[in-house]
Amino acid sequence: MASERSPLLQVENLRIAFATRRGEVTAVDGVSFAMAPGEVLGVVGESGAGKSLTGAAIIGLLEPPGHIAGGRIVLGGRRIDNLPAPEMRRLRGKEIGAIFQDPLTSLNPLYTVGRQLVETIQVHLGLGAAAARQRALDLLKEVGIPAADRRIDHYPHQFSGGMRQRVVIALALCANPRLIIADEPTTALDVSIQAQIIALLKRLCRDHGMAVMLVTHDMGVIAETADRVAVMYAGRLVEIGPVRDIVRQPRHPYTAGLMGSIPTIGGRRDRLQQIDGAMPRPGAVPPGCAFHPRCRERFARCLDERPNLLPAGGGAAACWLHAPAEAAAVPHG
Repeated sequence: MASERSPLLQVENLRIAFATRRGEVTAVDGVSFAMAPGEVLGVVGESGAGKSLTGAAIIGLLEPPGHIAGGRIVLGGRRIDNLPAPEMRRLRGKEIGAIFQDPLTSLNPLYTVGRQLVETIQVHLGLGAAAARQRALDLLKEVGIPAADRRIDHYPHQFSGGMRQRVVIALALCANPRLIIADEPTTALDVSIQAQIIALLKRLCRDHGMAVMLVTHDMGVIAETADRVAVMYAGRLVEIGPVRDIVRQPRHPYTAGLMGSIPTIGGRRDRLQQIDGAMPRPGAVPPGCAFHPRCRERFARCLDERPNLLPAGGGAAACWLHAPAEAAAVPHG
């Protein structure tokens, strides 16, 4: 769902750093992308690639000593990365909702789910107690909680993991936000429950016109859910494009390795591919392309010159194979 409309979210050259005793370490380095209203953007990569940090920066939940060290985040035409904390708190929940991996971290175990929903609705929408409770009840029904009129007065521990995640989704929807940051929302769930939560997110996105930034390490979840995919590696964006293009014909060697490592049902692949080596730690990223120590297609330019995103197929890839001069000179494959 490429953006012909004006983008809802613009992340421009975002840099996230951590202050350490040895100096500042950059964990996210120059990430830029935009999201249209109603779009699902999947952000994928290995643990430590910077996916969750990017989501946390957008929603204003970076934990010190992490901080935004450069770039801009613009939501609906308004810059939000430099807002004072009280203003960001008002924005969070009303304009941006969040769904996290472990629903127990999002829910207070001492309060019923109904109380938590009602309080959130009253804070952001200013409804009276009766109207807020009715909206809470409607939300629980919308996310598929059976017997919602009874379960609204239950505590989080009385729900299964999948049902708790549905409650968290209801909590994220309380004030009709325009953007949802969903950070590994299905990782802690059984596969069958994962599929239900994915289907729910897709339906809610369609029905409410919300944009969803779906952070995950699972390409299967991305392929099922996203309109576009952003692939991160070592704090940088290495490929972005329509999900169909990236799944079928990835343009960056790292993305190709990710896709080659996924088993297929009924596929004829004798062996799954593996990407040799490990992703560099923040502060130890090599010069040039960060992926070059693990890349089978590297050549001299990759070792000392960092590629920016270059047009590649229907999207863009940060790989010198797609520079016009190199594409003619270097054999692919």
